[in-house]
Amino acid sequence: MDHFARLAAYSPILFLLVLFALMIVAREIGIRLGRRHAARDSSVEGVGVVVGSMLGLLAFVLALTLSSSTTRFHERRQATLEEANAISTAWSLTQAVGGAEAAGIDRMMAEYIQIRREFVAAPPAPALLADIERHSGDLQAQMRDLAARVMREHPTQLTEPLLGQLDAAFGAATTTRFAFSSRLSPQIFWLLLAMTCISVAGLGYQIGMRGQTLRVLSTLIIAMWAALIMDILDLGTARIGTIATDTSVYQWVLDDRTGAERTPDPGP
Repeated sequence: MDHFARLAAYSPILFLLVLFALMIVAREIGIRLGRRHAARDSSVEGVGVVVGSMLGLLAFVLALTLSSSTTRFHERRQATLEEANAISTAWSLTQAVGGAEAAGIDRMMAEYIQIRREFVAAPPAPALLADIERHSGDLQAQMRDLAARVMREHPTQLTEPLLGQLDAAFGAATTTRFAFSSRLSPQIFWLLLAMTCISVAGLGYQIGMRGQTLRVLSTLIIAMWAALIMDILDLGTARIGTIATDTSVYQWVLDDRTGAERTPDPGP
């Protein structure tokens, strides 16, 4: 699956064309086998039942994997929303505490939320993602140190929960990272790809047995299947394709905390 994921990340259109070509080849093989078998035995009884069963099973697996991929996509969206809300809560408490140390946390919070937004919108580049995570970790450590100093030097009802709120925000970042690292199971993807090619070959076999071509209609069906599989991979795997997680919520928090006018986010 890694090869297909990298191909889809590089060019969704190229991935779609490769997938489409694989199914076209499977159909042509099925048609040739069907014609060869029809030349020896003209009976086609039972072929339609078997092919219909294959296509029904394929439809079930497509629906199942589409549902799973959609769930993963919504998990990523929910993780970013929870992280942004946690950052907003910690940031509000920081501004309420006041003081030199809290002002330092306030300045780093503005930088931190931008880094978290970059993480969500980043392309699948390991070096870039590692640099973003390293920067996030450095900011988290600095803010924890300042919050601990505030608690020691100015213990009040506001300063006591500050470190806990920061830890909640940083924990939400871990949840977001996990959600973006989770992807569609390779076993499920290969099963889906194999079942699709076998079903297309079976459809071609039935067409060949009947002495027909139906290439236009079968090509349309293949194109729809290829597009659906592309969407399944896109939804189930972060940072590939064109279906990206919206980062507007991070900008909204930044605008609210800094007093800037909220503007629509053009997206990654």
